[in-house]
Amino acid sequence: MLKIVVSAFSFFILFSVFQQPASSHANDRCLKLKPVENDAVAYKERGENRCEGFYQSSVSEGSLELVGLMSGTLDFQTGQNNILRIYSIGVRKQEVHVQAVAIPMKTYYRLDGWLQPGESFAWPLEIVRKMRLRPDSVGLLGMIGDNSEIYVPLSLYSRPARNAPLNLTLRASVDVDAVQWRTGDLLGFQCGNMAKNGWRTIKPHGGDRFYSGEPIRFNPGTRKTDFCIEFAAQTSGSGSRLQQLVKVRIED
Repeated sequence: MLKIVVSAFSFFILFSVFQQPASSHANDRCLKLKPVENDAVAYKERGENRCEGFYQSSVSEGSLELVGLMSGTLDFQTGQNNILRIYSIGVRKQEVHVQAVAIPMKTYYRLDGWLQPGESFAWPLEIVRKMRLRPDSVGLLGMIGDNSEIYVPLSLYSRPARNAPLNLTLRASVDVDAVQWRTGDLLGFQCGNMAKNGWRTIKPHGGDRFYSGEPIRFNPGTRKTDFCIEFAAQTSGSGSRLQQLVKVRIED
């Protein structure tokens, strides 16, 4: 009888453990980055909904990546420790992974946060203020999907102006000549025929190239449906070509 009681009790403990809800703490999903030694600004869990801070990294190979996707622009008062409210303007029924990065090369700052369906994301600017990051040196965007393969626009306003254009920011890790882009339809998780649309060009302002770490900003106009956008750039002084395909969801 004693063995039966013990076994039943053990089963109860085991069952209780497995019935506990999964932890919602940000630390469960923080990136495996090597934080800087200064704990005050190091990348780590900061509250239950975000990981944020500076980290150490080695020099990466040539890449062209999307670092910002917003309706409107990122704006805050440099030096003030205020809190920004971030909204997902179209995707409101799914959790959105909020990402912010420092755009200049070798400035290894990152924010990973999680905006819950129908809510706003509170972003305290304490770390940004301490390290004197300016709004034009930070890229902000949202992602959804199991592998964060779908991007969604973010905004500082719960209801941006009607027909507000999207603002995209790219960053190349090496010097590149003019960047080309073309769009196509996003059908589910797949891009339609991109080849039917011609390439358009983003030209450098006042120079012959975009330098590594320089923000490459443009808007593709007002978009009302999900779309794909493909980028291509020739690296300066070499024959290599950088490419990036981005999938954007406008609404749930």
